Amino acid sequence: MTSTRPTAAAKTRPVARVLPLLGLPQLDRPFDYLVPAALSDDAKVGCRVRIRFHGQLVNGLILERTDTPAHEGKLSYLKDVISPEVVYPPQLRRLVDSLAEYYGATRSDIIRAAIPSRHARAERARNAKDAPTWEELGNLATEDVDLSPWSRYTFGASFAQAVTRGTPSRAAWQPAPGEDAESMIAALSVAVAARAAASLSSSRTPGRLRATRPHSGS
Repeated sequence: MTSTRPTAAAKTRPVARVLPLLGLPQLDRPFDYLVPAALSDDAKVGCRVRIRFHGQLVNGLILERTDTPAHEGKLSYLKDVISPEVVYPPQLRRLVDSLAEYYGATRSDIIRAAIPSRHARAERARNAKDAPTWEELGNLATEDVDLSPWSRYTFGASFAQAVTRGTPSRAAWQPAPGEDAESMIAALSVAVAARAAASLSSSRTPGRLRATRPHSGS
């Protein structure tokens, strides 16, 4: 964690728009903070920071760096940069925004489930090698998922293939006695989520995300 007592704001893009991770719907929006000059290099878009919010220190994520604040008034400085590692890239942000809109959830709750707690040793190990791209992560996740149980059902394999490709699909399905239906649905959901995460770089909309969700009935 990097901290400093601010003496001056950053010379370029001195305003950071920060999403506080509070879990409160009425506060699920960005707030403007000044970036201290000493923290400017570490205060990257998508990194974790500490801010003072209503007298308390809370965690947040930088959503944007800009030259001008969104409202008039005196701004507080960022308190700390927890880590310069970008844990909330644009692809993940679009996915979280889509899920929050679709389910009526708060982004901070989704983010807490999506981004693991920081582990400095693991972070150093990641920085020592090139990270996989989002497309590679999606492919790896899909390849690891076992969808073979769907082939035991008539048109099951083609249904699974269609939904993982993003084709709107609908099916009526009666699991066989003793079938682990929960595991089959979970595997298909993971494959669809992996594809969605990899595809969000092409600005997938919430409506399109809905179309890729599998429909099933008993």
